[in-house]
Amino acid sequence: MSVKDIRDAISSNTRYFSKEDLCSLERILDTATAKETEEMRQRSNVDKELASRKKERGNTEYKGGNYLEAIESYTEAIAADPFDEVLYSNRAAAYAMLKVNDQGIDDCLTAVKLNPTFAKAYIRLGDFYAETDHDTAHKYYKKAQLLEPDNRNVENEEVVKFMSSESFKNIVGSISRGELNVSEKLKGLGLE
Repeated sequence: MSVKDIRDAISSNTRYFSKEDLCSLERILDTATAKETEEMRQRSNVDKELASRKKERGNTEYKGGNYLEAIESYTEAIAADPFDEVLYSNRAAAYAMLKVNDQGIDDCLTAVKLNPTFAKAYIRLGDFYAETDHDTAHKYYKKAQLLEPDNRNVENEEVVKFMSSESFKNIVGSISRGELNVSEKLKGLGLE
């Protein structure tokens, strides 16, 4: 029975588990998935050395602001080692810089499929959704926080992204134009 089969069985029967049990099971299954991926990597014909060189070239191009070249290098690295989640995550970061969100999201989803415990990919997914779908962004940031509870960047990422969103800018604009009475809103929420 595969990890996917176990996940499907649990998903179909969540009413039988407490929230804590579901969280524990999810962590266990995430670890098992990461181990399965590592085993597949070891059995397959990957060239880790070539992948590492291409990744380093991609990192250099990325740092230099050459995002298309970085994407090309990361793509070559992925061809050499298609089981390395970091390569997909790095390419997603380059896609993000070019505002090519669909491909970036796909790469992040591939990264978490390969290693469901890879928090950075969840953070990047949150970043991709931060301006367009706050609920989805929040879900991914929370997943990253669950995986790395001591990572203060997870909280900071969510706050920074919200503050740069159009929603936040509209609220600030309404307040500055006097169109939104903050104290009245707080009273209405019982937060005065």
